[in-house]
Amino acid sequence: SSSQYKKGDLDRNGVVDANDASVALELYKAQNATAEDVTIGDMDENDLIDANDASLILEYYKTNN
Repeated sequence: SSSQYKKGDLDRNGVVDANDASVALELYKAQNATAEDVTIGDMDENDLIDANDASLILEYYKTNN
């Protein structure tokens, strides 16, 4: 991916954490994710951001911290 952001870092602050999962849920609820949001936040690679991606972001955070 051409994104300069880490996979899962939806608030683009350089850290993948619970806040990114929260952003994923907001994007899912509002259905307004940008193409870049999808590139960053689509953890299960189904071309959209949904509740499962939020869950996977949390799992990633727990595993990598």
